Amino acid sequence: MCTHQLSSSLNPGINIKDNVYFEFGVMQVCARSGEEAVMKKSVITADFETKETVPAVFPSRHTVERMKKAESGKSAGKQWFNMAAPELTTELKNDLKALQLRNAIDPKQHYKANDSKELPKYFQVGRVVAGPAEYYSARIPRRQQKRSLVEELFADEELRRYQKKKHTQLQRQHQSGTHRLKKIKHGKKYKRAAA
Repeated sequence: MCTHQLSSSLNPGINIKDNVYFEFGVMQVCARSGEEAVMKKSVITADFETKETVPAVFPSRHTVERMKKAESGKSAGKQWFNMAAPELTTELKNDLKALQLRNAIDPKQHYKANDSKELPKYFQVGRVVAGPAEYYSARIPRRQQKRSLVEELFADEELRRYQKKKHTQLQRQHQSGTHRLKKIKHGKKYKRAAA
């Protein structure tokens, strides 16, 4: 702890040390935490004498722009409240692929087409938490809750039945050769139209 004595003082004419309400003496000017905070911002460090030039106190406009450009790739921007790009694990990649193939999951639901075929860079994953009023009506029991979207899809019996039906239908069509006839017919039409 560093202590300093004041260089001058005023004599009020009463003995301040006997006063119960005030306690004066040596004034503590500097505290360790404040001193360390100031020294972090300081340009003069322990290796200052070995440097060839004096380091800049304020960064140049060019370095500020370069730093902003490097940071802009890490977040989605101001309009998206600086949403950070999450770390892509295999579980997250599989969930995103399942979301992109959502048209094949439910035949009765129509979804808007995807904008791009590549996975998004900026996204957030949330968890739906049921309220206390939905305890008996909409709550999923703990043993039926899954960790990811893909695990939920594999656990759904209706979806598995639909996928199996579609798979066998495509296999029968492929074995019967009707898809080849369709290709041949379409090919002839295009050839005649071009001729």
